[in-house]
Amino acid sequence: MISPEIDISSVKLQAFEELVDELIGNHHKVLILGQFVVHLEIIRELLDKKAFRVSIWMVQPVRLSAGKP
Repeated sequence: MISPEIDISSVKLQAFEELVDELIGNHHKVLILGQFVVHLEIIRELLDKKAFRVSIWMVQPVRLSAGKP
């Protein structure tokens, strides 16, 4: 994946798009997990352009204090 500020294509994004087109074309549902919010936003923009319905769930990390369970 690449940053949206860079005006070059991403081979990973192209491969993702081909895979999603095939999955959706065969009426599969897709769950995408990721750690990098910027990359997930790029994927969401792609899916929005294709008019695929997208639900975004974001979880904030929890910092545990040392010595506490």
